[in-house]
Amino acid sequence: MSILTSTADHKDEYIECLASIINDIIHFGVFTARSVANKSATINSWITDEQLSLAAIVETWHDGYDSPDFTACAPAAYAFVKQARLRSSSSSDITITIVMSLPPL
Repeated sequence: MSILTSTADHKDEYIECLASIINDIIHFGVFTARSVANKSATINSWITDEQLSLAAIVETWHDGYDSPDFTACAPAAYAFVKQARLRSSSSSDITITIVMSLPPL
């Protein structure tokens, strides 16, 4: 079935075809790190081996953007987007880091 010939009668097939196309283009993964210390190489390899377009790394527990353990997580052609919850006396630091591939030049 062609996407262009989709009608109300073929809605399910259209959605399934579209989902398949998106899945072929974008590869997404989630890694619960529980600290990136001593796991940078593993995370970097996971992103590379799985050929991920986007990788969410949660519970990174790193010291900052310039932390060697943190920066080594991303392969060369990837960029970071980070959202952290500030530490308080009653909770730990929870960080969600998105590592995404950069488009080719």
